[in-house]
Amino acid sequence: MTYANGLLCDSLLRAYLLTGEQVFLTVGSETLRFLNKVCWDEASGCVSLVGNRGWYRKGGKKADFAQQPIDAMWLCWANLTAWQITGEEIFRQMAKASVDWFFGRNVIGAPLYDPETGACHDGLEPEGVNEHCGAESTICALLTLLRWRKEQIMRSGEL
Repeated sequence: MTYANGLLCDSLLRAYLLTGEQVFLTVGSETLRFLNKVCWDEASGCVSLVGNRGWYRKGGKKADFAQQPIDAMWLCWANLTAWQITGEEIFRQMAKASVDWFFGRNVIGAPLYDPETGACHDGLEPEGVNEHCGAESTICALLTLLRWRKEQIMRSGEL
């Protein structure tokens, strides 16, 4: 497992929405359940993404750092899509946990997203956040927050 792992899950689930083909729902939701299991840290009760310092090879150990905002974004999006389709609360909870990852509910308790500036740090390291705040990371954080808010509005009937 490497980079933007949730993108595949989200794509399969969206293919189901477009085609109604059950195979897309089956494979997409099974894959997402596996990804959620890999990205949940039971000890700390939060999302812990696959880090890019070694990734996660079959039969190996998941790299704990450097966790990337793009992975939190796609994990959130895939879980929101699964929640939209199935209504299963576990998917909503994992989507929320992915949002919370940006605000410091992560394995080291460090916020990556700064609501005051709108910037997002580039990664989560063992000693803290990467000091750089690049465009990709910031866009990933903002898209995650927008999608999460949209889902909240749609579910509440505010629109």
